[in-house]
Amino acid sequence: KRRSKNASHRKEKKGCNNISILQEMKGSAINGCSETAEEWEELEFLVDSGASGTVVGKGEGRAVTASDPDPKRHYKMAHGSIIPHLGDKKVKAVTDELSSSGQYKPTEFKCSVADVDKALLSVAQVVHNGGKVVFSKAGSYIEHASGMQDQLEFRNGLYVLKLWTPRDQGMDFHGQA
Repeated sequence: KRRSKNASHRKEKKGCNNISILQEMKGSAINGCSETAEEWEELEFLVDSGASGTVVGKGEGRAVTASDPDPKRHYKMAHGSIIPHLGDKKVKAVTDELSSSGQYKPTEFKCSVADVDKALLSVAQVVHNGGKVVFSKAGSYIEHASGMQDQLEFRNGLYVLKLWTPRDQGMDFHGQA
């Protein structure tokens, strides 16, 4: 099992309703991943049916540098304000759940960077890429075009997808999907 570093010393962000966004991890390797990955970052995405794109904040997904900020691209927030596009990221990650072979499931996803308080996963983008999102009391999940499923957590009235990204994005993800 992964263990959090200084879990008792994490500071809560004001106004975040106790949703932890970043947690540094150290310890033994995750099944199906390279032994060289010693530090992990937890990313929590709010699953948003009203978002047209998947976005992370400037300080999230630290292992990957944002590329190609487009000054012509902007995002309109729900309350009407406009924020600029700060670049794009392609991030490798794993979920908490195990595949049928007992290994963690690797995934790779693309997202944009903007000045947002919480990472948002666009349902529209999942569907556009051939997947589907199921919301149900019996169990909510994302089914990717590959058939792989990622379970969603229902917390504080919101659906959340939790991913773990290694600080070393060049590591070999040889786990089974």
